[in-house]
Amino acid sequence: MPINGHLATAGNGTHVGFAVEDRGMVHRFDAAALANGGTDDGAPSLRPECDANYYGAFVRDPDGNKSGARGGAASAARPAAARSASAKKAAATRKRNAS
Repeated sequence: MPINGHLATAGNGTHVGFAVEDRGMVHRFDAAALANGGTDDGAPSLRPECDANYYGAFVRDPDGNKSGARGGAASAARPAAARSASAKKAAATRKRNAS
């Protein structure tokens, strides 16, 4: 049973989720969705019922499909070394994919 208590359908009870780098990206995802016709289905916030570090937002597109973004660590809380390692890994992946 979906969390809203309604019957599960193609647009209710399932959603596409995106893992993002940090909480700032969760907020940007939410703002972009709402600015482009989406509706709020769960504002950016901690979701301790899922996980102690689960920070996410959920929206519905104009057709009623649900999507969300999840970023666990707060931007400022990530050590510089972790941010640097993530950036290097992403750059290597982009370079490999461009070849």
